Amino acid sequence: MTLENGNKEMAIAKKGLEILLVDDNAADAKLISRLFQEDSYSGSLVWVNDGAQALDYLFRRGDFFEVRLPDVVLLDLNMPRVSGWEVLDQISRNEEIRPVPVIVLTTSNRKEDIQKSIEKGAAAFYTKPSEFLDLKRLVQHLKLVEFIRLGVGLSHAQNDLAKVG
Repeated sequence: MTLENGNKEMAIAKKGLEILLVDDNAADAKLISRLFQEDSYSGSLVWVNDGAQALDYLFRRGDFFEVRLPDVVLLDLNMPRVSGWEVLDQISRNEEIRPVPVIVLTTSNRKEDIQKSIEKGAAAFYTKPSEFLDLKRLVQHLKLVEFIRLGVGLSHAQNDLAKVG
C-alpha cells in the first residue's frame, strides 16, 4: 500500500483496493497510510488535502480526469475551502458516486455530527483518536471489520484476517 498526494507530489503503483483519504492534516494522512501498510495490506491510499480536491477527484475534474472511483472514502469533516459536509452533500446527490461508501474519520465526537453524517449518507462515523495505539486499533478495525461490512475490498480484508487468525 502506498500514499499518493492528490497534488501528484507522491508517486504510486496502483493495485487492489483504492481508498481516498480526505484530510487537511498531512501528518495524520502519513500516519494513517503507514498504519494501512502494516501487515502488507495491498491496495492504494490516495490523499487529498481538502474537500475541493476530493470533489475534483470524485467527479474526475482537472488533474483527476483519468482516475477511477475509489472503493471507499475516509473523510474528515472540518477542512478548508470545502468542508466534509459539502463533500457528503455532493456525493449523496450523484447517482454514480453515491454507492461509494464514505467513512467519516474526524476529531469530532459530537452526537449531532454523528447523526448528521449518517443522515447525509455516511456509512460509518469514527472519532479520530489522538493516541497512536488507539489510531492503530481503529485502522485495524477498518481493515478487518468495516471494509467487510461495507463489501469493499473483501478479498484484501479476508487476506488480512487469515494473517491474524
